[in-house]
Formats: sequence, structure tokens, C-alpha cells
Amino acid sequence: MKDYQKQYSQLNMTIEMVCQEIDETLKKEELEEETKDLTNQMVDEITLHLSSESTEVDDL
Repeated sequence: MKDYQKQYSQLNMTIEMVCQEIDETLKKEELEEETKDLTNQMVDEITLHLSSESTEVDDL
């Protein structure tokens, strides 16, 4: 019985560690997606700004 309890305890610790790793991985993926979205938004805004400046120069 003591051996069973020891193995059960080790299994619970392993499960807990795996769950923590999964949670951390999911958080990293969310941050990567947010970073990608923000980067794309910035590129779009810069492109619009440059396009607007180009139009102003053409008008001169």
C-alpha cells in the first residue's frame, strides 16, 4: 500500500507539472498571436501614412 501511495503521489506531481507546461505554452502562443496582430497593425498604419505622404508630394 505504501508503494502505491508513493507512485500515486509521483503521478500527481507529474500531472501537475505537465498541466503547468501546457498552460505556459498556451500563454506564449497567445502572446505571440497578439504580437503578430500588433505588428501587422503597425505596418498597416505606417503604410497608410507613407501612402498619404506620397499623395501629398504628388500634389505638389
